[in-house]
Amino acid sequence: MSDPILQVSEIEKSFEGKKVLSGISFDLFSGETLALLGPSGCGKSTLLAIIAGIENPEQGTVNWNGKQINNLPPHRRGFGLMF
Repeated sequence: MSDPILQVSEIEKSFEGKKVLSGISFDLFSGETLALLGPSGCGKSTLLAIIAGIENPEQGTVNWNGKQINNLPPHRRGFGLMF
């Protein structure tokens, strides 16, 4: 099996003292499709914003093609978000 194209590891994020993401981890491989499902306010958009670089995680890493992109600005990541 090939290496994952996207690795999200142990992501954590809080807003105003309320934890919205805790220990989120997954690998996405080429050709796979991932769906994030859940009720309003559960952190789906926050996780996507972290992957795109619009938000910063308090803990955890985001790797794209084997390279950590946590400190890469949004315009250099090649991701987009549409609500």
